[in-house]
Order: sequence, then C-alpha cells, then structure tokens
Amino acid sequence: MRDVRPWTYAALFGALWGALEASLGTAAHLAKLPMRGTLMGLAGLLCLLCLRRLQPRPGVCLLAGVVAMFLKVFTLGGLYP
Repeated sequence: MRDVRPWTYAALFGALWGALEASLGTAAHLAKLPMRGTLMGLAGLLCLLCLRRLQPRPGVCLLAGVVAMFLKVFTLGGLYP
C-alpha cells in the first residue's frame, strides 16, 4: 500500500492557506489595510514552509497551492473584485 500522508498534509495545509486567503485576505482588502498583499503573501509562505518542513517530497507544495487556489476562487470572498 502506498503512503498517502504527504498528499494529506498538502490538502490540509492548502485548505488552511485557502481559508486564510478567503477570510483574512478579504477582510484586509475591504478594510484597505496597508501592505495587505505582503501580509497575505507572508501567511502563504509560512504555510508552505511548514508543509515543506513536514513533508519534503516533490509536488507537495504545488498541490497545496492548487487546493488553496480552488478554495479562494470558490468561496464568496473570492468573488470580490
């Protein structure tokens, strides 16, 4: 049986990253906070660094990014222009 633990971590960290982008990113954008893009980029980088530290396999961070993108696009916060 193959080990699916790295892909589970990728899905979990991608969901965390997407939820941060959809909730805090939208709130920061609507509040017009300064340096909001830098702060959200830092949150995404932190998620990816933790994921890479736990599961150093190729493709895991890419999958986490895809999960985060789908969560951001398909939530109501992603509809705000």
